[in-house]
Amino acid sequence: MSDLAFKSNKGKKARHSERRRDRFEHFFKRHYPDLCSFVFSYVNDREVAKDIVQSVFLRVWEQKRFWDNHEDAKAYFYKSVRNEALNHKKHEQVKQKADTEVRLRVSEWKINDKTAQVNDRRVEIIQKGINDLPARCREIFNLSRYDGLTYKEIAEVLDISVKTVETQIGRALKKLRRFTKEHVKESLLILVAFFSM
Repeated sequence: MSDLAFKSNKGKKARHSERRRDRFEHFFKRHYPDLCSFVFSYVNDREVAKDIVQSVFLRVWEQKRFWDNHEDAKAYFYKSVRNEALNHKKHEQVKQKADTEVRLRVSEWKINDKTAQVNDRRVEIIQKGINDLPARCREIFNLSRYDGLTYKEIAEVLDISVKTVETQIGRALKKLRRFTKEHVKESLLILVAFFSM
């Protein structure tokens, strides 16, 4: 190929490229505002609408995808920006659902942590009440409640009557009820404090 033919071919390509850029720029200026309004009707955010329309125009420009028929180009752009807007909405819904889920989990963890603290406090009060029992009464109570022995088994282990075991358990429960009742106000204040945090 001669230099003259090469230069002529190169000049044609440059003019064609310039015409294509001018047509694209004209199309952009003519349809950009309407496409933004169209996308806005889906996403309700002007900046997001502009970003979506610009990204579609950029993608088309980079792909060097052009149409001779103006109506085909217009239909393609409307369909593309609509799809992008729907994808954006879907993504936002997923993100919102995930955010809600995270907030719910954090809230549950806080409640579970507070509940555990309240339960720990209850156990602490009951244990203190048990520790305040007379030694023999506490021993019988612990064998019953913590070791799981029956009244008969406790009587055999300690070499006492079953009636004595029953009496001591009854006294222990009565004293623990009274002890916890005295600490109920304190417990309620603790509950209120924990759940109002």
